[in-house]
Amino acid sequence: MKHISVIIICFLVGFVVYIKFESDNMYYDRIYSKDRNNLTIAERGLMAIEREHDLEIRKEEAVLRDYENGKISLEEYENYLQRKLEEENKENEDALEFIGNLYDPEKGMFSGVYKMAMSPKFKKEEQIKELDKTINNLIKDLENENKEIIVIKLKQTTWVPVGDKEIDQEMTKFYEKKIKVILDNL
Repeated sequence: MKHISVIIICFLVGFVVYIKFESDNMYYDRIYSKDRNNLTIAERGLMAIEREHDLEIRKEEAVLRDYENGKISLEEYENYLQRKLEEENKENEDALEFIGNLYDPEKGMFSGVYKMAMSPKFKKEEQIKELDKTINNLIKDLENENKEIIVIKLKQTTWVPVGDKEIDQEMTKFYEKKIKVILDNL
């Protein structure tokens, strides 16, 4: 179910990006010689990034021209540069915080996967697979190894607590009985 939700989210993000860049990239119809309808999403994304970069450069050039022409004072120009520096620093800090939160096991993007992997029910299923595999391999090894060694290995095979008292009690009793039955039949 989680895989389906991730796929749906990816599809929706891709669709939103496609729609946004469909309208944004009309700007490049005059510049780009390729037919706009045949552009891939990657080309559209790169063109949108290029457009934003071009617009930012044009804004900086306009402010510099205003300063050179005397429309704004040195103090106003320095204030502009200071604000721009603060905005860039804020963007970098926000990006670092976002990335840090992205991988946070409590509230990040992958928190559901982390919590699922740490849940007692998930651990129970994994341990059941491992214990059953170990027991089956030991039974198969009866032909090749000494029976006493197999008995010792079976007695050492136990349930390891997963953090849920009810599950741990139930599974401990289950595997004790299962191993006892196997040992009685040897």
